[in-house]
Amino acid sequence: MRFYIDLINEAYRTGASEPLRTYADPECDSCSSIADAVDDIYTNGSARGGQIIIQNITPTVVTGGVQPSVVVNTIRTELQRLDASGQSVETLPRATRVLIFDLTWEPQWRLEAIRTGRNADS
Repeated sequence: MRFYIDLINEAYRTGASEPLRTYADPECDSCSSIADAVDDIYTNGSARGGQIIIQNITPTVVTGGVQPSVVVNTIRTELQRLDASGQSVETLPRATRVLIFDLTWEPQWRLEAIRTGRNADS
């Protein structure tokens, strides 16, 4: 999970969205949505911030017939979307989220979905 979150952070920092697709199942709509959002931002500008900070990671117990998943408590720093001249056109405030990563094993771990869980303070 740390690796994939690092890929998300790098994508928002640089616009490199392809690694997000490489390590996710092609059917992972949430994974594609993140990569598409990065592409959209970098088509006509760039981004500042939006880095995901991991507070803690809790894997689920893996037993036969149960999909492995990992619960990650995160903080996303403020995200500014910038136009081509570097001017801020949109700001998303800092956010605390619980993300649930559903996994599958092919010859390597792949993400099948990223879901939003319930925050402890909600």
